[in-house]
Amino acid sequence: METLPETSTLVRICGDEYHLTSELDTSALRRVAAYVDQKMRETAGRSGRSNKTELAVLAAMDIATELLKSQQAKGQMIQKACESIDLLRHLVEERRSLLSLTSEWTQRQPELAPKKRQLLLPQVKRF
Repeated sequence: METLPETSTLVRICGDEYHLTSELDTSALRRVAAYVDQKMRETAGRSGRSNKTELAVLAAMDIATELLKSQQAKGQMIQKACESIDLLRHLVEERRSLLSLTSEWTQRQPELAPKKRQLLLPQVKRF
């Protein structure tokens, strides 16, 4: 298994500096740190707590809640997409079977002149 190169980056979270090493590039790692910092500050504002360990745990709970909600929404979207694909597949198969029936029918109609048959086929195929 190939490992990605690691980058060491200095970030500031809740007033403290951390040297973090990650497979993320520096810009992405700083965005993650800024998000964690924002969550910890929001948590401090809501809870009135100042203990950084408690703030980190509460912020982690908020972030985990967001993640789980996002995963649930993604799952629901995937389920809906699969249902739509199944419905579309069913409609395509239904249309295909109807087209073959109408095609056979028009070929069995000797009284229809070829010119009239050509005029009818585009109308049938639109169905």
